[in-house]
Amino acid sequence: MRLHSARFALILSTVLTLGLPASLCLAETVPFKISGMTCQACVKSVKAQVCSLKSVKKCEVEVGKVVLTSKDGQTIDPQEVAKAVKAASKDFDIIKP
Repeated sequence: MRLHSARFALILSTVLTLGLPASLCLAETVPFKISGMTCQACVKSVKAQVCSLKSVKKCEVEVGKVVLTSKDGQTIDPQEVAKAVKAASKDFDIIKP
């Protein structure tokens, strides 16, 4: 764990020294609540659509909820996620916080 932290600190220091935004090396984790999901078939359908988005590194799906982690330096676009959720089923919607 210590080596990982040291490596991260070195990368972050290099990015900042070059004048680049720190977000270039950081991943973003975003939770979404989804209405209309009631079963494991729903989970499978949403997973197939949402987890295949280009910016997604890690995707966790359960009934009523999706948690996405972006690839380093990328962001999760909520509109893309909403389109993917709708592609899974017209009955699913992202619940606005």
